[in-house]
Amino acid sequence: MNYSVAAVHDRGEVLWVKYVDTYQNSLLKNDDLFVKLTGHAAGLIQKALSEHNKVYIPKGVAGEVTFADIIIEQTNELETNQRIALSKMYNLADYQLFINSAMDFFNYINTFNSLASLGYFITDQNREEKYLEIIESGDESLISDLELYLETKDKIQPMSYLFNKIKVSEKRILECETQEELDGVLEDLNNS
Repeated sequence: MNYSVAAVHDRGEVLWVKYVDTYQNSLLKNDDLFVKLTGHAAGLIQKALSEHNKVYIPKGVAGEVTFADIIIEQTNELETNQRIALSKMYNLADYQLFINSAMDFFNYINTFNSLASLGYFITDQNREEKYLEIIESGDESLISDLELYLETKDKIQPMSYLFNKIKVSEKRILECETQEELDGVLEDLNNS
C-alpha cells in the first residue's frame, strides 16, 4: 500500500515538515524521520509548502497525522527564500534518487556481502590488494561478483555525495539570518 508521509525534523516540542512524499519513495531516502499522513493532511501540507509557509506537527500524534494536527506559520521574505532554496534542493534529490534505483543499492550491498562471506572484505585501504586477489584467483563467478560490485559502487557513489551535500546545505540554509548570507550559501552551492 502506498500512502503519503511527511519528512520531518525534530524541533523540540514540534516536528518541522520538510516535504511530503509517498511511502514507497521514502524507502529510497535516508532522511531524518517520516510520519504517516491522511490524504487531506498531505494535500494541505503540500499547498502550505508550495506557498513557502512553515509547517509543523506536534510531537506525539497517535496514528496518522490529520489536517487538525497541522500548524501552518506564515514566513517572512528571508524564510520564504530559504523554503524556495530547500524545495529546489529536495527536488534535485528526488531526481537523483530516481536515477539511482533501489536495485542498484541492493546489488551493491548484496555483492559486498557475498564477497565478504568468502573472506574478501573490501575497504578503501585494501581495495587494490583485494581486487588483485580476486582477479588472480581465476574464479569466474568471483570475478563476475567483483565486476557487479564495482559497477554498482560507481552508480551509487554520486547518490552518497548528493545526500551528504544536501544535509550540509540544508543546515547552512536554515542557519542564515540575512538575505546576504543566504545568497552566499546559494552561490557556494551553484559553484560546487
